[in-house]
Amino acid sequence: MKAGLCQCGCKKKTKLAPQTCIAKGWTRGQPKKFRLGHNWRVQSNWNWGTHRMTYTPEYRAYSAAKARCNNPRRDKYEFYGGRGIKFLFTSFIQFYAEVGPKPSPKHSLDRIKNHLHYQPGNVRWATQKEQIANSRRYKKAA
Repeated sequence: MKAGLCQCGCKKKTKLAPQTCIAKGWTRGQPKKFRLGHNWRVQSNWNWGTHRMTYTPEYRAYSAAKARCNNPRRDKYEFYGGRGIKFLFTSFIQFYAEVGPKPSPKHSLDRIKNHLHYQPGNVRWATQKEQIANSRRYKKAA
């Protein structure tokens, strides 16, 4: 077995790449960029998206709010996109810069003024108690 030094900086021996794999950063006949057991996606220069926060609560809140406003097949669409609420953030990066990290698991995304859109200046993290105080009032049907 031919081996070279791992290129992640750990200086351990690693196998030579049997074939070129651009996604993993391997070039045939060269030492593999990352040894088995290393997280090559995090350590490499490969661009796996611009924010690397896909599996975070903040990104899930962003995706859910966007879907509520833009996807008629989502339940609750009638209360958001169906009544004219739009999702006006151009990217997750802009959204995250506005709201920041989620303070605790008890917080969820809230619009400060319910008649306005999901837009910069109108979103925040709020507890359930804060959201109830900020909800629309319904009239009972007679």
